[in-house]
Amino acid sequence: MKSAKIVCLSLFLLGLFVNQLLLSQNVWILNNGDPDYQNPPFNDSLKVFQSDGTFLMSKGDFNICQTISGTRRVITSYDGQSCWVSSFVNDSLLKIDIQGNSVLEINRNIGAIDLEESGLIYSLTESGTIYGDSIIVLDGQGNYIMGEYFGGIDIAVDNENSSVWIVGADIKRLNLNLEHHFTIDPIEWAATSVDYTSDGTAWIGEGLHSNVPGSQNQLLHIDQNGSIIDSINLTSRPMCVRVDRRDNTVWFISNALYKYIPNLSQLNVIDNISGFTLSIDQQNDLIWVATYSDVRSYSGEGLLQTVLTNFNGNDQKYVSTPKYNSTSIGEDQTYIPSSLILEQNYPNPFNPTTTIPFSISDASNILIEVFNIKGQKIKTLANKEYSSGNHSVCWNGNDESGSTVSSGIYFYKLKVNNDATEAVKKCFLLK
Repeated sequence: MKSAKIVCLSLFLLGLFVNQLLLSQNVWILNNGDPDYQNPPFNDSLKVFQSDGTFLMSKGDFNICQTISGTRRVITSYDGQSCWVSSFVNDSLLKIDIQGNSVLEINRNIGAIDLEESGLIYSLTESGTIYGDSIIVLDGQGNYIMGEYFGGIDIAVDNENSSVWIVGADIKRLNLNLEHHFTIDPIEWAATSVDYTSDGTAWIGEGLHSNVPGSQNQLLHIDQNGSIIDSINLTSRPMCVRVDRRDNTVWFISNALYKYIPNLSQLNVIDNISGFTLSIDQQNDLIWVATYSDVRSYSGEGLLQTVLTNFNGNDQKYVSTPKYNSTSIGEDQTYIPSSLILEQNYPNPFNPTTTIPFSISDASNILIEVFNIKGQKIKTLANKEYSSGNHSVCWNGNDESGSTVSSGIYFYKLKVNNDATEAVKKCFLLK
């Protein structure tokens, strides 16, 4: 009996330890400690902390330049174990791991970036203006996949609604294959930041410019068709806008930290601080804000939690936490019952063949189909009875007629026939 109690206690403590590991998220902070990016020595650094403020790592010898297009200068990977840092003066995009190692360097003139959930990097190349240059998509190794001449200074990739939002001199929405949906221009000067909601709409910060008549400081709420749902006038330029997709509240930083509650049309001042970027750790219900002198976290109710102060200089800081989708915080956004498990295909990206593993707890008739990004069915991979256990099917990149499909994003869906049970995942064909 005593040994059983010890075992139970050990398992309980192990469970607490594992749970703490799962809840502990890494916060990546790029500190522009020296506004002079032309004359060394430079004082810019990258630091990593845990969500409770525990210091993990610092890496120096960066050389970055303060620009208005800095709100997505550093982007954390989905697992929080690495980050991508863009807009370097030497025209590089670097991947840094949690030990501070530069594991990959891409020599491209890239400004703002955002990650798609499979690891693809959606990047805006710079032109030095609010118009930007173009958008390019890279795989996790920095290889070019596709690109189009749609430019801007900030970007947000919405996996759930197959949307890529680009803002700058105007507002654009593309799909994940970079097919253009619309361009609207309701702003007089520039949109400074963008983020998306769980319903596929977007919130955008517009900035006033003293030399541009008609420009103003405001928030714009845009639907998926390009119509303005709402606009909120502000007293200062919103430098960084982020949406908490659990309840679609809007947080932004300018001359203060604000929280806007859309369903109440209520704008709250959380703290009288000035800053440049913020990031929402939705798993831990924390809002991280980079001020000019420190980095702070707040609860979802707006209560100050942590203040990090060991930074060089009083210049811009860029903060990033792992990105999550609205439907399933911290997990792949697939609705999977315990009786059915659909795995990620491998390899991914693939060319020309990929394997799709799955498992079922009971013998069932299984239908597996492939769809393109428009929702059109491309190929039926399986439609037959399977026994309980682990199985897999292969797709060779062909459609029903046997023709090879083009490079791009595809979805494979598994459905238990005569049942509502189904699961969907995403794959990428790269030629």
